[in-house]
Amino acid sequence: MTPVCGEGALAAEFDPLAQQVKPRSNAEVTAFFEPHGWREAEFRSTWDESKRLKRTMSGAWLWTLLSKFQSAQRREAGRRMSGIVLLESR
Repeated sequence: MTPVCGEGALAAEFDPLAQQVKPRSNAEVTAFFEPHGWREAEFRSTWDESKRLKRTMSGAWLWTLLSKFQSAQRREAGRRMSGIVLLESR
């Protein structure tokens, strides 16, 4: 039997410090700044911006095609996975 993941991934699984770091959604990240007087004014998806500038990665057409089969909610979650946020003070 061979492991599906590398040794580094297995070591991280048992590392107590590695378990403390977890990915956060953009909503959680921007919510952090709200108590400090900032709110999200604008969000720009890096995926949408790459398409707008005609600077997509190779194979982007396939991901665009596959996204057509996802629900609108899932598509929006994928869109907000990576982007640039403009914050403004309240």
